[in-house]
Parts: sequence; C-alpha cells; structure tokens
Amino acid sequence: FQRLTRLGPSASAVYLLYSKKHNAYKFGYYDPRGIANRIKQIKLEVPDVTLVGTAVFTTVQNAFDAEQRI
Repeated sequence: FQRLTRLGPSASAVYLLYSKKHNAYKFGYYDPRGIANRIKQIKLEVPDVTLVGTAVFTTVQNAFDAEQRI
C-alpha cells in the first residue's frame, strides 16, 4: 500500500491482470488508493484473474502514456 500511495494524491497506477481461463491479459490505470476495489470489481466478472504487476507514476498523464506503450 505504501508503494502505491507514496507519490501523493496526483499519482496514478498502471495494473496488469491475467486470466488463465481466458488466456488473456487486462491492463489499465487507476487511482492507487482505489486499485484494490478496481481489481475486486473485475473479479466479479472474471473470478480467476490475478494481479501480475503494478507501476506507479507521478501523474495520470504519465500512467496513461505508459499504458499506451504496452
């Protein structure tokens, strides 16, 4: 949690999830303080999804740019 929130209120996190059942990845960006709820929301539709990784950026724009490069 501290790694996700240390950059302050303007930070944003990029997450990468994987579903073995669907053999698919899902990535996106979200507020670091709400990322756990976002993953829970996705798990309602894809119960086997697992978190593969996260990266935290200083601004939403930086997170968006990183997501576009994936």
